[in-house]
Amino acid sequence: MNGTLLWFNEVKDCGLIATEDGERLRVQGDAFPEGRAIAGNCTGLPVSFEREEGEVGPLAAEVNLVQVEIPRRARRRRRS
Repeated sequence: MNGTLLWFNEVKDCGLIATEDGERLRVQGDAFPEGRAIAGNCTGLPVSFEREEGEVGPLAAEVNLVQVEIPRRARRRRRS
């Protein structure tokens, strides 16, 4: 599944992801690769993940950042 990271609290080691369907899923720090969560401002980052059922409700697992390619700017041509 794909979605957007709404927020992540480094101190509490948890956050929230909005899915493409409008659902909100909790995410724990150990759901990221190698158990290393995102540091700093992560609001709006696109992510891919798997949906799992937890004890309290649905959770996001195997969360990975989706690399967004920024289009290159056109180069100016010199007049000859």
